[in-house]
Amino acid sequence: MALNLSITRRIWLILGLAYLFLLLYFSLKPALPSVPFFPHIDKLFHAIAHGLLCLWLWPLLPTTKRSLVLLFSFLFGCNIEIFQQFAPGRMPDIGDIIANSAGALMSYYAMRAGAGAYIESMLQWPLESRR
Repeated sequence: MALNLSITRRIWLILGLAYLFLLLYFSLKPALPSVPFFPHIDKLFHAIAHGLLCLWLWPLLPTTKRSLVLLFSFLFGCNIEIFQQFAPGRMPDIGDIIANSAGALMSYYAMRAGAGAYIESMLQWPLESRR
């Protein structure tokens, strides 16, 4: 069965997959010593990264399956934390999982509150065609 995707959807999908791989790469590459701007700033970066992940996934899913963005983001974040124990200079952190989940939740509720419809209108994807 061939996928019938518009060019806009294909670009959105390709950009999202590239983002997903970049997120995975930067999460698992060996850590370099750094001095943070303020303590725990990495948690803010985790929240933003997973919020953007949910923002990308939102218009790809049918309306009835959109809560899966939370599950995907949570499981993706948990897997990253598990695999970080094998990356030099990295270690799993429950705080990162909490920050990932917080970012995903904020994005999810922003999308439900209207940001999702705005993004879909920018992408010109009719809601009815994906139910």
